[in-house]
Amino acid sequence: MGLSQAELAERSGLADSTISHLESTSVYSVSLVVLYRIARALGVEPKSLLDFD
Repeated sequence: MGLSQAELAERSGLADSTISHLESTSVYSVSLVVLYRIARALGVEPKSLLDFD
């Protein structure tokens, strides 16, 4: 969507480091609350962030 990590963090109310961890290749568990906040910030349904097809 063309957002920087900082912009997504600000829109979602999450820490920059949380967004960075999620985008890295390392394993990082995410709560449903975090998933919902990111989806809302991106203007998409939360389930679309879990669709791997």
